[in-house]
Amino acid sequence: KGKGKGKGGKGKKMPKDPTASLSLEYLYEQLVGDGILKKVDPVSLEDFVGSYGLLGQAMDKLAEADPTRLPNPSFAQIRSAVTEYCILPLGSDAVKRHCPLNTAPKGSKRVEKNGTPVLLCGVPGSGKRMLAHAVASSCGANLFDLTPSNTEGKYPGKKGPGDLVHTVLKVAKALPPSVVLIGEAESVWVSGKKKGGGDPPNRILKALTSLLAPKKGAALLEPSDRVLILGTSSQPYACEKAKDYNAFRDFFCKILYLPLPDYAARCKLWTHLLERAGLDRPCLDDVQALARVSDAFSAGAIAEVVRRTITPRRVERLAAKPFSVHDLVSQLAQQEPVYREDDSAMRGWYHKTLGIGVEPEPEGGGKEAK
Repeated sequence: KGKGKGKGGKGKKMPKDPTASLSLEYLYEQLVGDGILKKVDPVSLEDFVGSYGLLGQAMDKLAEADPTRLPNPSFAQIRSAVTEYCILPLGSDAVKRHCPLNTAPKGSKRVEKNGTPVLLCGVPGSGKRMLAHAVASSCGANLFDLTPSNTEGKYPGKKGPGDLVHTVLKVAKALPPSVVLIGEAESVWVSGKKKGGGDPPNRILKALTSLLAPKKGAALLEPSDRVLILGTSSQPYACEKAKDYNAFRDFFCKILYLPLPDYAARCKLWTHLLERAGLDRPCLDDVQALARVSDAFSAGAIAEVVRRTITPRRVERLAAKPFSVHDLVSQLAQQEPVYREDDSAMRGWYHKTLGIGVEPEPEGGGKEAK
């Protein structure tokens, strides 16, 4: 008894290691075989195409009088924030040591956050998962996927979730830089049992919080470790209970909101995607028309339309059959738009995390209008 204990943080007892007898190489291969350690898609932050907020300063002044009119972040601001909060601390030891992003406000103080958790929230198709792969690709990092749908049926039993989270964090710490992705993050913090069969999405929560911020003893990760906990959420307002909402919000150091592209962003996105697909200098009138009719569609939906329509075979036949904007419009009509209620719920939840226009204790799970 008493081994490993002492004065100060260095003397704290480390959590019990259920994989102490297994080599790091074996654990790495096991995670690859189980589909937890993913291959990183070759994407970069520049693929998150969008415009600058040219009227941002004027809209900020309007928001000073009415906070609910706070403008959405531009795509350029999102790229800058992801670089500052995710890529630079993950890719550089010097930045990680000196940056202030390992702490988060708690009352009047700031407390350290192991893993520097960052949440990307936005409607489906807003680019959350692509940004996660862009962060890992930019840093040459390992990508561990703890999304509930990806861990379904893996590491079963009472001790399974604890072994899973411990193995992932242990390997991520030993082989930096590493990104631990938690997709569908809101489902991890929703309390209660899952209806129907299958593993409950929140089964990793207890192990995750106990290893990152234990009440007693030392945490498995330290603020100096180049490991990033990156959550993504399409329905953060699903955490309706006040206890779930507060725990979900307080877990992350930074919450980045990914809005739907505005008209300028859609013009730039259509142009970029069409040129990359093989069209040489698309007609400006066609691009503007596409930007108008694609209002309320996500960037992912627009990219899917171009991928399905402008195929390599279609590019080869451009000389015989010139490109027509009607080809894209008919395919766009088959995509699911983002309804105003869903967009308002997402924006309302984000405003709630900033303390804008709502009470501190949420009651309706983000259903308020913006």
